[in-house]
Amino acid sequence: MTMDWKEYGSKGRLGLSVSHMSGSGKSALETVKLFENLGREGLSRSHLFSMGAHLFGCAMALDNLGTASQKDQWLPGLTSGETVGALAFTGPDSGSRTDDVGVTYKDGDDIILSGTKTYVTNGPEAGLFIVSANRAEKPSSLNLGLFVVPRNNSGIEITALDTYGLKASSMAKVVFNEVKIPSDYQLGSRGTGGLLSVMVWERSCILAGFLGALEKDLNNATTHFRSTRDKDGPLFRHQGISHVLAQIRADLEAARQTLYHGAQILDEGGDTLKSSAISKLIVSQTLVRGQQKLCELMAGRAWLGEMDLADALSDVMGVLAASGSSNVQLNAIAARM
Repeated sequence: MTMDWKEYGSKGRLGLSVSHMSGSGKSALETVKLFENLGREGLSRSHLFSMGAHLFGCAMALDNLGTASQKDQWLPGLTSGETVGALAFTGPDSGSRTDDVGVTYKDGDDIILSGTKTYVTNGPEAGLFIVSANRAEKPSSLNLGLFVVPRNNSGIEITALDTYGLKASSMAKVVFNEVKIPSDYQLGSRGTGGLLSVMVWERSCILAGFLGALEKDLNNATTHFRSTRDKDGPLFRHQGISHVLAQIRADLEAARQTLYHGAQILDEGGDTLKSSAISKLIVSQTLVRGQQKLCELMAGRAWLGEMDLADALSDVMGVLAASGSSNVQLNAIAARM
């Protein structure tokens, strides 16, 4: 199902946590609870993921790092859905490494960007990219930069990628062929700080709706096993079923508290690098385990597509790598130990 960005914008979903006058100014904790509820109500994971990438990866980068003029220029379009945002962070060969981000820049009267990004969520329909790049002449962590790149610049090539899950969440490889932008399109100061401030929002918040969707699936499966009977009564009475469902419930509640705690630390300005990594790690692993267990319990019914459980499992497999793989999160946690 195609994303109706303007409809989501009119409902205020694309600017929930944006403090600029075009947004709603809600806290991170309020925002993840609202996203969680959208998943619980049945909004597709594809749409939840695309909205999350747009809000947490692009709009919040501008809201947190942008100058007043940058915010006024681009945030109204992002929060209304007139413009689709995309964070172009991952290089084709470097994963989430910050020393080789796939794109370089040259300084001058204008900034010139060259290189390739991949796995860019919303890339095929994006009107605005937030692009991480390193200086071509002297790449280092001190020279890392974020740049605002409108799609209408010449030299941008976008190739849609076909994914196994999240089919309605478009993804792309984006090539920048000496793309020229004004020097004042740099976002924030140079160094790793800007990149990390963007990633902590995405890691802390983007999977909130998926937790709500897992709870919906868990409730549906519980209802199914309570209402389906053998000759002795409801199937739910078997511990092989009820204990699996109970474990999913316990894991889900623990992941929810981790999610809320991470969002609260984001609001309070604590050690967000550690808390966002813990949140992303725990929530993503809980989602995959939970959906896998539900598919196993439903057996052939899941295989035939009942309750969309097979599609759900396919959708959540990708979140183990989104915003950094589990190993990237473990590296971030270990660095704070």
